[in-house]
Amino acid sequence: MNNSNAEHNVPEPASATPASSISDALIDELEDSMTRMGRLMTMRHGGHDACQAELNPVQAMLMRALLENESLKMADIASLLAIKPPAASAVVDALEHRGYVERTPSDDDRRVTLVCLTPAGCQVLTHTEEARRTQVRRYMELISEDDVRALLRIQNTLIDAIESGRI
Repeated sequence: MNNSNAEHNVPEPASATPASSISDALIDELEDSMTRMGRLMTMRHGGHDACQAELNPVQAMLMRALLENESLKMADIASLLAIKPPAASAVVDALEHRGYVERTPSDDDRRVTLVCLTPAGCQVLTHTEEARRTQVRRYMELISEDDVRALLRIQNTLIDAIESGRI
């Protein structure tokens, strides 16, 4: 589940400037801005707008990964979603209750449970993804494609550093 810049075809930065001299006020503003953006986007395409999407962003992220990988172990789901295993089970439970995913024992190790999409899950994911992409395109129309790529590069740099334990 690596989010490297190369994987996303995002150019590397020309140079990195140390951030140790950034003021507390700017750090606070950045954190508030990131939190607010995340909440606003979740509200908009997490079910409140976007055609009353049937999936919240966490569920959609999991289902996209299942579509790409065919199936995932619960431990992989927890890692992907950056949550603890009981919370991952709760996400899967909710999707399973709605008929969007199913749990099956692994052929290789019966102690391992795999989660995969159902046909109904594929259908609702397609509908939800169309609505989500439409909404996110509206946001991104406000900035250039280069700025979108820069934003993605910056986010992935931070994600990679956090996931690798460098920070």
